[in-house]
Amino acid sequence: MVTRNNFDSYWLEPNNGKIYSKFECHSVKEKNNSRNKILPHLKHAILDHHIHLKRIDLIKKLGFVNSAEYICNLLPTNDRTRKGNLGEVIACEHLCQRYGFSLPIFKLRYMDNPDMPMRGEDIIALEFNGQGNIQKICIGEAKTISTYRSSTVTSAHSRLLTACIDYPRSLPLISSILCDMQEYHLASQIESLIANPFQDTITRENWIFLITDNNPKDAFKPVEDSNEVVDELKVVHLRLKNLADFINKIF
Repeated sequence: MVTRNNFDSYWLEPNNGKIYSKFECHSVKEKNNSRNKILPHLKHAILDHHIHLKRIDLIKKLGFVNSAEYICNLLPTNDRTRKGNLGEVIACEHLCQRYGFSLPIFKLRYMDNPDMPMRGEDIIALEFNGQGNIQKICIGEAKTISTYRSSTVTSAHSRLLTACIDYPRSLPLISSILCDMQEYHLASQIESLIANPFQDTITRENWIFLITDNNPKDAFKPVEDSNEVVDELKVVHLRLKNLADFINKIF
């Protein structure tokens, strides 16, 4: 049964994409007649990534149903921000549901303004060992555009290169929030990653998620042609037809 936590497998399936020599490409496509089936669950995920659902439940229990409904509507209205946030949520859920990663926090809940993009990398996801220690970190950039532009892919790749020179710029924010949550064990590991980002015990993966309305034949050629390609790079392309209408339904 499709749920908020497993909709990716009901919605997306592998798509025969171009093979690249410098990185892995994992193109996916929508399964036939799957969009309407997963739409309520993707909406649920969008809300969850922006607003803590426990907060909404608490307000409802206090009897402030109208206030809870008002808060649920505090989602981005700007088209560009909606596109960016949709791509980030789809990418994060894809990583968690399909590849077993976890999100230390939902970054979109901490936006300065609903219509302003978040600072730092789009995605920081983690994989843990049996002792609850980080064994893999995923750093990702998500881009959602109606019409493909090579500059968008180049920009995402450049951001990942920058994150790997020093450390991901989202990590201090994540550590601060974890401390507020009294998740000190995980916060300590994040601080260790900031101080020493190239630890032998922690592997790193870099991901680019590209969502387009049209269907480019060679979406990641700018990266393939680059003189410097970030290590352990994996890329995903997803075509969503009628993207503008889809976004309006989601938000």
